[in-house]
Amino acid sequence: MIEESRLLAGEARDVLNLPGQIDPPLRERITRARRQGTSITVIPGDPEDDHQTLALRLLDRVLDEADSVGSVVVYLPQHATTRLSTTPELSVGGLRRVVGCLSEVSHTVENDGLSTTVVVHGIRRTLDAVAATRW
Repeated sequence: MIEESRLLAGEARDVLNLPGQIDPPLRERITRARRQGTSITVIPGDPEDDHQTLALRLLDRVLDEADSVGSVVVYLPQHATTRLSTTPELSVGGLRRVVGCLSEVSHTVENDGLSTTVVVHGIRRTLDAVAATRW
């Protein structure tokens, strides 16, 4: 009962933070990861910024690594910057897969031994380049 409540609360926060933006396949992947014990949090960004796609793309890529990730925090675009953090730190191969969609985008990656943080800069200038990459 507590587990179901936790899952429903996460889904409700997702709906509030990303109204109508999570498609059914991504919703299913998020739910599956949460059921396996991965904590997934979406932090709202600038309500005027409609560039949520990149943040969702990063989240989708991290879900490929859900078996080895305990926590994911996605910071939606704020001042043309989005950020994603995982705990524990992503493996080299996992990180390569996650940032693979950012080859044309200005970004930084920090691994501190405990976590991985990917920061994407200047989303407005580079979103067209990302749109050309595979989801």
